[in-house]
Amino acid sequence: MSNNMSSNRNRAIQSTSDYVYNTIRQAILTKQLPAGTRLVESKTSKELNVSITPVREAFTRLSSQGLLTVFPYKGTYVTIMSKKTVSDIFYIRKHLEAMAVEQGFSKLTEKDVSFYEELCVQADQAYDHDDLYESIHCDILFHEHMFTISGNILLLEIWNILKYRIESIQSYTKPAMNARMLARHQEMIEAARRRDQEGFVIALMKHLSSSQDAMVFPDEDEIQYI
Repeated sequence: MSNNMSSNRNRAIQSTSDYVYNTIRQAILTKQLPAGTRLVESKTSKELNVSITPVREAFTRLSSQGLLTVFPYKGTYVTIMSKKTVSDIFYIRKHLEAMAVEQGFSKLTEKDVSFYEELCVQADQAYDHDDLYESIHCDILFHEHMFTISGNILLLEIWNILKYRIESIQSYTKPAMNARMLARHQEMIEAARRRDQEGFVIALMKHLSSSQDAMVFPDEDEIQYI
């Protein structure tokens, strides 16, 4: 982890714990900390000029979100995603997003459709400026919006558990495929504008399947943490 990472977000407006968490999370998603990297609490605290406690809290939080993997008596590592893990995530994601559409689509307004378009434009601008972190953030907000307007709090809570793993997957796939978000989400936006729920779901599933098909991750028996 390079020392210049600590300047990526405004530390003044965050608690120390949030600052450490967000700094490490951003480093993972932008590949400053590649999968398989071993992290040491004392080294991280020195690099970020903080005490051990917020580093330990950040490690615990990131581990619960699937971004770090902890091996007792061995160490903490940036998680290496396996093919099976990714497949499991997409299986759950497809069903979860379909449920969100079922409960939220009828509540869509023109303002919501405009919000979708704005997110796509922001994501593409960020990607064009090599800001992968912001591009991923906009993409997640696009898919999260249906959960938000659904009004189903439990459904949103489950999404919030899954979305950090989705972010991690996107950090690998966006640079390797056509990452133009507007192009990849256009069919969904058009269906939303027509208030065509069935068309929206078809476009959504097509989008998710194409994303999954473009992924290359190792089998579980190929993964090694050194």
